[in-house]
Amino acid sequence: MRGREVRRVRKLLGLSQRAFAERVGVAGNTVARWERDELTVGSTAAILIRLLGDLQRKEESQR
Repeated sequence: MRGREVRRVRKLLGLSQRAFAERVGVAGNTVARWERDELTVGSTAAILIRLLGDLQRKEESQR
């Protein structure tokens, strides 16, 4: 998962980097490093991020 995808999901959810980090269960600066592609997103976090994005899109399509 690339940083731009992390950023896209975070913005889709309308969350700050800190709030997104809390949802995913990582340190606040980790999200910033992911988004700059300085740190690789682990497989568990990548799955969670994709699920959060999928749930948000589904919720929006049902409105």
